[in-house]
Amino acid sequence: MTNLPSDVILRCAQDLSLVSRDRACPTIQEYVLINTEYRAVEVCRREKNDLWSFLTFNLGDGVELTSLGVGFPIADVYEDVIFP
Repeated sequence: MTNLPSDVILRCAQDLSLVSRDRACPTIQEYVLINTEYRAVEVCRREKNDLWSFLTFNLGDGVELTSLGVGFPIADVYEDVIFP
């Protein structure tokens, strides 16, 4: 995995049990959940007053990680992935 700043976490969907622990860390500003059963990515962002917004992106969408100032198409995440 690429070295990312401590304010972003990337997780596969089966690691959802760790999400509440991640949200409790004050330096995490965004995290990305990558679905392993179908093509969808969820981006969760810390907003004002420690509230979180949840955005779901599907194939054909582009994602922007505002804390990093980077974006990417969902198609790139699932390139060469074959689902059963």
